[in-house]
Amino acid sequence: MKNLLLYSSFLFCLFSCQNPPPETMNDTPSQKIQTDTIVFFEDFLEKKHCINQKKDTLCATGSALAINIERGPHQAATDKIRTQLQREISGDSMTVSEYLGDFTLGVNYYLEEENEYWPAYFAVDVIQDIALNNKFLMTGTTHQHAEEGGAHGNYYSQNFNFDIKTGENLDWRDLFSDTLLVYKLAEKKLQDDVQEQEDIKIGLYEFYDFPDDKFYLPNNFLIDAQSLSFLYTVYEIGPYVIGETEIFLNFEEIKSFVKEGTVLADFLETVDTTN
Repeated sequence: MKNLLLYSSFLFCLFSCQNPPPETMNDTPSQKIQTDTIVFFEDFLEKKHCINQKKDTLCATGSALAINIERGPHQAATDKIRTQLQREISGDSMTVSEYLGDFTLGVNYYLEEENEYWPAYFAVDVIQDIALNNKFLMTGTTHQHAEEGGAHGNYYSQNFNFDIKTGENLDWRDLFSDTLLVYKLAEKKLQDDVQEQEDIKIGLYEFYDFPDDKFYLPNNFLIDAQSLSFLYTVYEIGPYVIGETEIFLNFEEIKSFVKEGTVLADFLETVDTTN
């Protein structure tokens, strides 16, 4: 049962959630309805199961605030994006609601067998938010946080970058004519950031644990209104105390080696990269 619970929690780390549309959504600039962008709202879901339902004690909870897409300019692509966003939370075989129920029930079955963990706190929370939504791209992040009775919880963030014409979740390596330049620029940014932190007196590859001491860039990246950033999740390149590490490359720094004809190149033509 313990392995089942841990496996369930791992699956949850990969995905995200939903909330009813506010009546004033149409007046919010970031979600203004346009014919050439995706129309969405946030959907909130919640599950709770307790060992003692009458006293509301020894409870496991799960919640999700997820993006719910209503429509978009390209039907097939929009349907594909909608499916992928749900998979970010609940995987291929269940809905978000079913996933939360599976987590909370699984915790209670585990606690009934392993009651030495009482009254430890067990919960999982997911938030999905949007960074960019225009006629080229819909981007954002799925954040998850899980408490499983330990000394501290674990958290995880996964970015998504959808081409709204194709529905594809982008790979950053397909967006550049010279990926080596991106590597060099990003590594220099990380080195400079480490050196600016006065409390860190050791070298880059002593502080960050890259495999074989060789710098790499994850495909966990995000395009927003001002930059392209790379995200290393907790434990990926360092201890828990470091947390998540981000490297930000502004558009002015990367525009010269963005590959022509890509959705990023089309988007950057509409952006003032000098700001």
